[in-house]
Amino acid sequence: VHFGLEMLWKSVEMGMLEMTTSEKRLHGFCATNWDTKMICYLLNKYNANKTVEFTGEGIYQQIGLLPRNAKVTIETLEDPDGPLNAEEGKKWFEQWKGHWGEVKKDIKNLNLEKDQKFTHTVPPLSFVSFEFIRPQ
Repeated sequence: VHFGLEMLWKSVEMGMLEMTTSEKRLHGFCATNWDTKMICYLLNKYNANKTVEFTGEGIYQQIGLLPRNAKVTIETLEDPDGPLNAEEGKKWFEQWKGHWGEVKKDIKNLNLEKDQKFTHTVPPLSFVSFEFIRPQ
């Protein structure tokens, strides 16, 4: 819940953009301030890694306000203990302890002139945010 509320807070007063995926249980949206940044959020509801690719005309239209070289900060909230399995004799809050508590952060520099796409592997059962920033 905390990560979801933080996503909404970071997107306040930004324009909302549609995101489409080819997977039924991989959901997302983007938000932009139309000037210096765009944030994209993904929820992977699969119990498997999913590779996402920002590519083609769409990335240039959405990040078109950013140069083709940009910094992207990737924050991943994942369940370090794997899926929650029912344990006999334990209440749900006792079983939940330790789940959904680890946020990993990675920073990459994009060169869309060279690469023509941005690819990232999203871990199973995770929330991921991609924040694209125009270099100063």
